[in-house]
Amino acid sequence: MGKTKSRSAPPVRSVALVLILLILGAGSWWWITQPDFSPVDPTQMALELPQKPSIAVLPFEMRGNAGSQDWLADGITESIISTLSLSPDMVSIAYSTMSSFKDHDVSAAEVARKLGVRYILSGSVLKAGDKLRVTSELADAVKGKQIWSIQQDSSPDDLIALQDEISHKVFEELSVSLTVGEGTRSWIEMVGGFNNYVHVINGRAEFQKFSPEGHANAERLWGKLYRMEPDRAFANFLMGFLHWQKVTIGISADIPGDWAKATEFSNRALEIEEFGEGYTLGAVLAQGARKFEEAIKLADRAILLSPGSADSNALGGMVKAMSGQTLEGLEHMERGMRLEPDYPEWLPAPINFARLELGRNTEARKLAQEVLASDIQDVRAKPYAAGILVAAAVFDGDMNEARARALDLQKIYPGVTGAFARMARSTYKNQAFVENT
Repeated sequence: MGKTKSRSAPPVRSVALVLILLILGAGSWWWITQPDFSPVDPTQMALELPQKPSIAVLPFEMRGNAGSQDWLADGITESIISTLSLSPDMVSIAYSTMSSFKDHDVSAAEVARKLGVRYILSGSVLKAGDKLRVTSELADAVKGKQIWSIQQDSSPDDLIALQDEISHKVFEELSVSLTVGEGTRSWIEMVGGFNNYVHVINGRAEFQKFSPEGHANAERLWGKLYRMEPDRAFANFLMGFLHWQKVTIGISADIPGDWAKATEFSNRALEIEEFGEGYTLGAVLAQGARKFEEAIKLADRAILLSPGSADSNALGGMVKAMSGQTLEGLEHMERGMRLEPDYPEWLPAPINFARLELGRNTEARKLAQEVLASDIQDVRAKPYAAGILVAAAVFDGDMNEARARALDLQKIYPGVTGAFARMARSTYKNQAFVENT
């Protein structure tokens, strides 16, 4: 009887082809992910790396008509550094320090090690006739990778406008990459331009401290924006959150009045313009009033309208988790954390509480320890994180660890009690779980 050819055994040539494709694919992946230059070890930096995104802007190079028009590149460099200093979320090295690198051939890694920064922005200015091309490149020294490169073509007729245009564009791209995320672009448009956006993010940094002083500073910045733009939806939205925060941090002299004003501003914002973040305020107010079904509907509307918004996911997710949809809410909060590179300082607390409720004690403990090791400014963040460590130990059945963590909590926040912690969670739908924590 003759041998029959097995249908399950592919020809040797086919096997070889598959192996070659796999090798090429692996090689391509290695080529894509390999560092562009040698990564810098933060422990080898001359200065300690700040926790906020830190950036050094190297003097831009003048190309084309170099020498006689170096002042043009110098002016753009100085303008970019000055503009970056407006951000509360980034640490930028002063122009006087960076000018010492002019006409020196230095690498991104060398600058990062010397100045203790993670990100290096470099660029060039090319002048050809009556046209200018400005190229900017951002590198991550710790990863040894270039993050992005952008080009802008302009006319040198109005040099001040040119510097502003380039500086604002670089600021926007850095905010997208390092701090607020993609929400930067829509916020700049919704608030009425770059200068108003600066008011928003500086007020936001103060607001997120959740302290009387931070509230006063946010009220000053956002109040100025509202007075300039009273018919802008985003300005009304921010004013609503200010009145909500007065109640939340206990500085309201008229709790029903401030709650009513928060609701009024929330409704006014959505009357002017329907946008995802606008619905988050209504959701937070409904949840605070224990109107859980309404809160969930508003949170869902926020996420539906702005699925790529960090705030819509983070705030909407928090409301959903507090209103009984713990798993879905947690997923949205974690998505919000991923969407905003420098995520809000209030966010780990509700994420960790949801994780504990779902039995994800190890994940909650890890994030809480990161908060305690940080220089976070939200006055509530570290007490909440320390409390999470106590609760996680109790749920794990390790009472010795729980007692030790409770002592740490008393050191951080001497006035804290179980009753205080339960009051802070009084608007949660799952009060049975709150009582157990």
